Amino acid sequence: MVTDRTDRWVAGPAGLPTGRPGRQRTSVLRAGCDLGRSGGWSATVGGDVARGGVFCIEGQWHRDLNERGSVLPTLELLERLSRIRFIHRDAATPDELAYFLDRWLLRQYADYRVGFFAMHGEPTKLCLTERHHVDLDDVAEQMAGRCAGKRLYFGSCSVLRASDARMREFLATTGASLICGYTREVDWVESAAFETVLLDVLANGVYNNAAELRMGSSHWAPLAAYLGFRIVYANGRTWRPPGRQRASAGQTPGPASPPQVPAQGGGRGGRGGRGGRASRTSAGR
Repeated sequence: MVTDRTDRWVAGPAGLPTGRPGRQRTSVLRAGCDLGRSGGWSATVGGDVARGGVFCIEGQWHRDLNERGSVLPTLELLERLSRIRFIHRDAATPDELAYFLDRWLLRQYADYRVGFFAMHGEPTKLCLTERHHVDLDDVAEQMAGRCAGKRLYFGSCSVLRASDARMREFLATTGASLICGYTREVDWVESAAFETVLLDVLANGVYNNAAELRMGSSHWAPLAAYLGFRIVYANGRTWRPPGRQRASAGQTPGPASPPQVPAQGGGRGGRGGRGGRASRTSAGR
C-alpha cells in the first residue's frame, strides 16, 4: 500500500503490470495491452469499469493539409480497450478554442473531467497554428471558475516550463484540481506511449495523485523524467519524477538521461525536434 500524506489517501500498487519484468521499451500498443489488464485505478459500477471522460482539443500540427498527424488514434485505442470515452475537436484559431472550451464546460459534459490540449507549444503558450498562439493566462481567463474537479493535461512541448507561482495562479483562476504536462521538447512516439497510460490514469484515477503514483513508478519514471513531465496541484504542491537532473539557479532544468526507449522518426508536423525527430514544439515552422 502507498500513502501520500499531502493528499491523505491510500491507493494500491503504483507499478504498471507487465508480463515481462525489466523490459524498458515502450510502445503505444504495449501500453494499450497493459492498460487492458490494469483496472486498479478505475472506479467500478455494478462490477463494470466506469470509463472516464476525456475532452480533447487539438491544434493544427502541420501547414500541409495532406499531413495526417493526430492524437486521435491514441484516444481511439483507449476507447476500444473500454478505458475512456472521449470528445475530440480541432481548433485553428483562438475563437475556435474559446468556443469549444465554453461548450466543454457546460453541465451536460461534466463527466468529461479530463481536458487534453494537444497542440504545439512554447513556455506558457499554446500554438494552434504557426500564426495563432494563445497565452496560458488567456486560457485561464476563458475557463475562470468553471473547472472544479477538472484535470488538465497539456500534451505540448515546454508549456509547463514556468514558475510554480504562475502555475498556481492558473489553477486558482480556473479552479482545476491539477495541471500537468512537459517542460521540454518531446518526441512524438515517446510522448504518445507515455500519454496513453497517463490519460487512462487521469480519466479513471479516483484520487488526484493517481497519475503521480503511476508515472512515478519504476516502470514509467525514467520516461517521465526524460520528457520533463510535471504535475502542479491546486494545493500548491508540485511533483516531478525522481531521477530528474537539477539545473543550477537561473537555468532551465535539463532532462534526465534517456531511458531505454528506441528513437523513432516520423511524427507531428514533420518539424525537426532534437536529434532530427519530430516534436511538439512550435520551432522550425
